[in-house]
Amino acid sequence: MFPLDDFYHWLLLSVDHVVPAQEARRLGISMFHYQGMINLVLSCSACNHFDNGFTVPRQPQTE
Repeated sequence: MFPLDDFYHWLLLSVDHVVPAQEARRLGISMFHYQGMINLVLSCSACNHFDNGFTVPRQPQTE
């Protein structure tokens, strides 16, 4: 048996996308790739929900 405190910490985890699903759809990445296990990670539930509104400013591409 494991301590109850460890179980509580497991309850605080959530699954998150490395490349956000909305961004993947915008870029034309197939659902097979952005919903695959390679694009999913465990994250802290509170951190995941807090950071979901964060956007990175895009830099113009130069050739």
